[in-house]
Amino acid sequence: MARDDEPYDPDPDDWFSEPDVAESLREQPAATSTAETTEVDDWLDESATAAPRRRRRGGGGMSPNAQRGIVVGVVLLVLLLVGLAVGGVFSSGGKKATPPLFTISTPKTTTTGTTVTTPSGVAAPTTTLKPGDTGPQVRVLQRALVHLGYSPGTIDGQYGPSTTQAVKDFQTAHGLTADGVCGPKTIAALKNALKSG
Repeated sequence: MARDDEPYDPDPDDWFSEPDVAESLREQPAATSTAETTEVDDWLDESATAAPRRRRRGGGGMSPNAQRGIVVGVVLLVLLLVGLAVGGVFSSGGKKATPPLFTISTPKTTTTGTTVTTPSGVAAPTTTLKPGDTGPQVRVLQRALVHLGYSPGTIDGQYGPSTTQAVKDFQTAHGLTADGVCGPKTIAALKNALKSG
């Protein structure tokens, strides 16, 4: 810290201790002629004091054709990279396989303890069924009737009036007694009809 009796010596790096600009302007004499003004302001006009500059050829001595060739090469390289990026060359996933337009499947014939699956994929019931029965074998009968073109109503596993009527219609069409009961002869006729159709 400076003491009061020491003279003030401003720090040259202290921006806030600049001398008062207004005082220094008052101390300089005002210019009276344009000649003096020109001498004072010469530092602003480079053309008056600077030696004429020589123009250099651009490109460090390269001909204009060589410069054009480099520019065209760079443009072509950029276009090539953009084309490859759009084409997906730089993607990490690779191309995905396109799905086939259609598939062909062949149903297999299998025999189980409860149903017989035919090549058409629809089974015939394996047990005798009558109106009032319920369960999965009734659903098998209803699906078989629907597949053969007879409407048993909703496939709900209930051997109701709609299923009874569909069984009667099937029995009549196949020369069987139309009693509405799905007995052994009706089951055999269902299996034959499902195999052929």
